[in-house]
Amino acid sequence: MKKIVSSFLIIMLFLVTSIGINANTQSNDISASTLFDKCIKKGNDFLYDYYHKINMKEDIDASKHINDIKLLQYIELKHTIMKNRLVRQNIEVSHSSIDVSYYNHNISDNKIEIIYNVLIKRQYKGCDEVAESMRQVKLEFANVNGFVNITDYFEFTHFDLNVLSIQKNYDSQNSLSINPRNKSTYNFEFNDNLIEILEHISTKETEFFDRLESTSHIKTSEIERTSVSSTARQNMVSYALNNCSRNNPDSGNILYAPYYDFSDISGAYDCTNFTSHCLLAGGTSESPNWYFNSLSSRTPSWSGVNQFYEFIVNNTGIGPQAEERTLAYSCPYSYTNWKTGDIIQIKYSGYGYPDYGHNTIITGSYSPSTYSYTPRITSRTSKNSYNRNEILTVEYPIGSWVLDYRLLYLTSLW
Repeated sequence: MKKIVSSFLIIMLFLVTSIGINANTQSNDISASTLFDKCIKKGNDFLYDYYHKINMKEDIDASKHINDIKLLQYIELKHTIMKNRLVRQNIEVSHSSIDVSYYNHNISDNKIEIIYNVLIKRQYKGCDEVAESMRQVKLEFANVNGFVNITDYFEFTHFDLNVLSIQKNYDSQNSLSINPRNKSTYNFEFNDNLIEILEHISTKETEFFDRLESTSHIKTSEIERTSVSSTARQNMVSYALNNCSRNNPDSGNILYAPYYDFSDISGAYDCTNFTSHCLLAGGTSESPNWYFNSLSSRTPSWSGVNQFYEFIVNNTGIGPQAEERTLAYSCPYSYTNWKTGDIIQIKYSGYGYPDYGHNTIITGSYSPSTYSYTPRITSRTSKNSYNRNEILTVEYPIGSWVLDYRLLYLTSLW
């Protein structure tokens, strides 16, 4: 695939003389195809090393890929945060695979910018189901005398999006106005302020894991079982697992609503729409206050996180119904107050603050011991951005950028 991409881009790259690419001039210059291949390989090597060492709970030395001191600090500090989520919870990855592939590129202002797809699969020790995450990463490269270095970085996940919103002091309206399709608009300022934000996140997550170690996170048990059948819940789980990774998901029930990807709208994400289709797959019906026919015929509750919450906890008629609970997690099974198919909403410190900004569905559980059960969640944010069966406290630990969880316990799909 690398050779095909290089051949396709060679003519265009040769035209970009501003970045010093000319195979027929000085000996330090290199051909367009060679430079692009070097960038691709540099990015592949870095990204594989980055995610592999997280899974293996090992430190990373990114200095062989990056020269800029602040960028290097950000990468290594963020890597430490991600690694420590596994270390502090004694989570073992028995098998993992990382697939890095070229997605897109941009050439401007004396730089080569490449966007990669990164597919990460993890088999957690003690779990039969494979956890899977897909994300896109933007890397920028500079060529100095034939040596390629990474000069810019952005991972299109909730972590970096929230760090960006904190650094730029975005309010919810401004942060959500960023166009997710124009990924070149996402840029950190690699400075002391950015490092301070990550150090604060690290401190807060350390406090969170200290609390988990000192006592299980147990709330008042609300374990009364209701009328939503195990079959309906399993249908929701099956739909979520089978469709979260698709570029064009199936409808949860085409008789009610076609699937429209809300991430195609500037500034919008697909998590709540995906959750709505999961509910359809469980057998629920549309409601006059919760439906989607088309972009011009729909309710805000279908695709808006907080509008969805207001509908489902207050609904007394047809359609799905749920009660809000404070999530019990990392606790014995007898204290759990959730089941597969239930919904967990994530409250962020960045965009959407002070409201909740993300919908996930419970598709399993992680239990390293009989005294600790934690939900495994599945969600879809956009094309090439999803989580499948990930451990909640690995993907979204409460700390600085995640403030709280809100459980929506399903009571009816009538």
